[in-house]
Amino acid sequence: HTHNTKEFIQYINYIEGKIEIPHNLKKKVFRRVFMGDMNPNEIRKDILLKEYNESQYIVLEICSQKIYEENGIYLHHLAVGAGDNVSQSELFSDNCKIQSQELLNIDLQSIKAIVGNKQLLIVSHINPFGFEKRQLFIDQLESTCNDLNINFLNLSKLIKPEHVVDANHLKETGHNIVSQAVKDTLQNNYE
Repeated sequence: HTHNTKEFIQYINYIEGKIEIPHNLKKKVFRRVFMGDMNPNEIRKDILLKEYNESQYIVLEICSQKIYEENGIYLHHLAVGAGDNVSQSELFSDNCKIQSQELLNIDLQSIKAIVGNKQLLIVSHINPFGFEKRQLFIDQLESTCNDLNINFLNLSKLIKPEHVVDANHLKETGHNIVSQAVKDTLQNNYE
């Protein structure tokens, strides 16, 4: 559901009932729900909260430092960009901010506190084609996680061009590599 630290913190606050997301913004926050078979009016916070509360492990992919915000609500990046085939009037690129290293550090500290005694694993985005800006963010994320003693899985070291459909999406072989790497990391660090 989330792509950056702000969205994850918002998600937890939402399912815990600490914040509400206005109906007119739900499509821009819960994009996948609106793309699938689920009725967006049936987002069951109680089920999501139960799933979260019963989880021993939190595996969180942080793949972007771009933060999209409207009226204090953090939005899914594809719901505010042309990649989601939205009209020009729905674009919110003016509301895009790039998260600084300092704010990333603060958010990761908050996430670590939020998950408490759950086992936290931060996973990077893939970078099979060696995009410089993406790698810089992955390196910053890894450094911050190391400084905060948060387990980190750097997928840019594992996923190669032959494992992907494009720069952002995995083939089945890529999914298998990521799945095994997550299992191995959790097993090696938490058991």
